[in-house]
Amino acid sequence: MTGRWRVRISALAVSLVAASTALVASDAATAAPPHPTAVLAAEYEAAPCVVEIPVERRERVTCGYLTVPERRDDDADPERTLRLPVTVIQTGARDAEDDPVVIPVSRDAGGGMASVVTHVLEDAAWATRDRDVIIVEQRGGVFAEPTLVCDELSLERTIVDGRLATAAERQPQRLAAIQACRDRLTEAGVDPSAYTTAASAADLADLRAAMRLDAWNVAGIGDGSRVALTLLRDHPEGLRTVVLDSVEPPQVDRLTLAPDALTASITALLAQCGADRECGDRYPDLQASLDTVLANAEAAPLEITVKSPVDRAPLVVSLDDEDVMRALRAALADTSIVPVLPFVIDRLAAGDTAAALPVAQRLIDEADAELDGARLSRVCAEELPFTIDETTEETAENAGAALSAHMPTLEALREECAVWEVPAAAAVEAQPVEGTVPTLLLSGADDPIAPPEWAETAANGLSAASAHVFPSLAHAPLWTTDDSCVTFITMQFLADPGADNDTSCPSRMTSTVFLTTADVQPTSALYRLAVDVAEDHRLGQIIVLVLTLGMLFVTFVYGCAYGMRWLARRRGRAPEGAVLSATVAAGFDLAFAGGILWLLSTGDPLVLAFGIPAAAWPLLLLPFAALASTAVLIAVLVRAWRGGDGTFAHRVFLSVSAIATVAFTVWLLARGLLFL
Repeated sequence: MTGRWRVRISALAVSLVAASTALVASDAATAAPPHPTAVLAAEYEAAPCVVEIPVERRERVTCGYLTVPERRDDDADPERTLRLPVTVIQTGARDAEDDPVVIPVSRDAGGGMASVVTHVLEDAAWATRDRDVIIVEQRGGVFAEPTLVCDELSLERTIVDGRLATAAERQPQRLAAIQACRDRLTEAGVDPSAYTTAASAADLADLRAAMRLDAWNVAGIGDGSRVALTLLRDHPEGLRTVVLDSVEPPQVDRLTLAPDALTASITALLAQCGADRECGDRYPDLQASLDTVLANAEAAPLEITVKSPVDRAPLVVSLDDEDVMRALRAALADTSIVPVLPFVIDRLAAGDTAAALPVAQRLIDEADAELDGARLSRVCAEELPFTIDETTEETAENAGAALSAHMPTLEALREECAVWEVPAAAAVEAQPVEGTVPTLLLSGADDPIAPPEWAETAANGLSAASAHVFPSLAHAPLWTTDDSCVTFITMQFLADPGADNDTSCPSRMTSTVFLTTADVQPTSALYRLAVDVAEDHRLGQIIVLVLTLGMLFVTFVYGCAYGMRWLARRRGRAPEGAVLSATVAAGFDLAFAGGILWLLSTGDPLVLAFGIPAAAWPLLLLPFAALASTAVLIAVLVRAWRGGDGTFAHRVFLSVSAIATVAFTVWLLARGLLFL
């Protein structure tokens, strides 16, 4: 089936659908033309993949580019085209279905081409069990040509003397950078107003025509769900099913309701911790702890030293209360991080900012998502013009109103949109989508970005919709977790969307198991060690570690051999007691190093990111025992050198061993691994 996708194909116009125009209330915006529906010209050609494909998977993957017009208006310049990368992951089924699953991605929608391809290949075998999966990057994306990624907004430009400017400090610079990016793009002939959701939906329709797909299934993730819904509205031809994971329907005033969604997610976290016996006992007033963290951050920004994503050098990040809320929103959206959030909140309230290091590092590493000019084109045209200026009545009255006081306002976005300067979209882009295509809506119960209520809102206009909420899961449960219930329901739906499928498994899902100080000894030492040695491959750290451990291993072997000879002869040529002390010290240090290596290779990554498993506390005693033995060794050697005890060679070797033990102890102390 996929062989024909490797051939260059042209698709011509098949129909024109009239659309009503509308003016939208906006301070300085003019209504844009109606949504495009005509396919003017599109072609698909094979090309090398834009993301790295593992060697063992390459026989299943083909790639190419879809070329589409930048605009589809009657007076559009036919020479202005875009190239969108496409990755096709083939099914291994012998009797493959001929209706592939197509996923439009962007950094706002599912994390981008690289992460979705990796997930499908490595963690979502169910997706390609019966049919191919086609992943297409939306216009303006990282690998698209042209890309609307604004390098002018890169994190590197806001780092001064190893410190990242705060959000408030960065805003004036950010506005200037947005202007510079827009100027650069327009000078190159790029029209920022052409990068809309409706245009992306038309691109997908072009893809179907170019690949000659009679039937297809479209899956939208997060922001990509708007593309899928718009496709359902504008180009329903051939659509067999639609899967919406964490849907963001156009009629929802997302920008205004975002504080409500985050507040509800935080409230759910606090309630779940209170209902959990261990979490509730350890953190009896988590709300007060969170209030303390926010108040402290508002009074004086929290400072955390992370690794710069630019050069991996130390980078001091200052987080005010709004930054903390942004970080909390990102963490709550990640189901894998939620179990540790009560622990982090409690440690931050106690002044231990290092406890938030793994979360802060992830946010910094993903900060380049803010470079996405395509996101500005969509939000500034399709969402901000339809946003209510005033805070919603629900937000003002709900129990989390105090939390809302720490959340960012829309003022910064308004300033950015004024600079980006794209016209407001037609009113239809903020209206409910209606359709009869079977649609599956999946929501995480604790999603702070797209709460389940939004799925219910989207389903109102879809006559063949089925919505499911999954307890203890957050954003994009289908594509960010390996939960068997989510995949089971999705697989049933794709196999037979009209059947009365078994959808009872959400009621059997277990609640979140929280990580507390009963499970982990708080320290960021193991996390920093793994980053420095395993990820950054810091040569100095590796050399010290290899040399000291190598010498300790030689000492241990030497001591064992010497001991066996001493037992045979009852005499030896080394200073009395020195070999035993050196061997014991080396043994304890090697046992500690081996224990740490075993933890890093077999332990729970979540636990290790925030500390050492509580059950492993005896391991922490080993370097102190080694230090005590080293102290005895040093005393014996001082006496030996003064009195000439033992041979010169033994004294030299044992002295080098003592130096290695001391060096290893100093290394542990510097790494924060020497503690009780």
